[in-house]
Amino acid sequence: MKKATILKILCSSVLIINTISLNTYASDSLSNSIKKLENAGIDESRITQIEEAFKRELEESDKYRSNSETIPLETIADEIIEDLELYERDPSEKEIVSKQVKTRSIWDLVAPGDIVIDHTMAQIGNTNAYLGHAAIVSENKNYVWEILGYGHVVEKNSTWNYYNNNTSVQSWNYVPSVYTDTTLLNKVATSPSSYKGKSYGLTNSKTTSDKFYCSKLVWRAWKDVAGLDLDNDGGYSVYPLDIYWDSEVQPYFQQNM
Repeated sequence: MKKATILKILCSSVLIINTISLNTYASDSLSNSIKKLENAGIDESRITQIEEAFKRELEESDKYRSNSETIPLETIADEIIEDLELYERDPSEKEIVSKQVKTRSIWDLVAPGDIVIDHTMAQIGNTNAYLGHAAIVSENKNYVWEILGYGHVVEKNSTWNYYNNNTSVQSWNYVPSVYTDTTLLNKVATSPSSYKGKSYGLTNSKTTSDKFYCSKLVWRAWKDVAGLDLDNDGGYSVYPLDIYWDSEVQPYFQQNM
């Protein structure tokens, strides 16, 4: 057998071994994550939905392995467990704080950089796991920056989709400490444009920029421009209610709470 042929076979073998190793790691990580959720007493139907999202993440990710670029599914499971406890809290416990602006309607209060939290949207990668949804009002308050799940990218959509949705449980929030700094707010509102077209992904740290999920996009906009860490627990990931319950964030309007 010629040396070139031997080398080709050896290279093929290495490729197969690497592929098997990646699949084994991903499979073990998925299994361990589901066990964590089961041991935490999470509802079986919710676990099934989260598992579907995790499987989709593994299918979508071409870099899912044990390295610094990705968060182990086990870690994400831990943070989901912690955040589901937040969803047991009544959002109306957080007092509505006035923006102290004379206005004829709530819509007049909406400003660039404001944060929309929808407690009813089922977004762990388009499943019904109910960790909510978050978006950020753009420099034109008729639009929000958001990413809706797998198959979507960071994009601008109509604000009115939320404002006129009378069936959803939602809150409109702002950051009082910078509310009067309109220059900063406008920079926050335009910051997501830097990530326009980026795809959806769950296993990358909130500090990375290659993939986004809804609340990570909101978090990054405020972190990049204002230096604020709008994350209640400061974990690797940041979910909608992590932002909502952060001490820097205050609701000025709530619907169906």
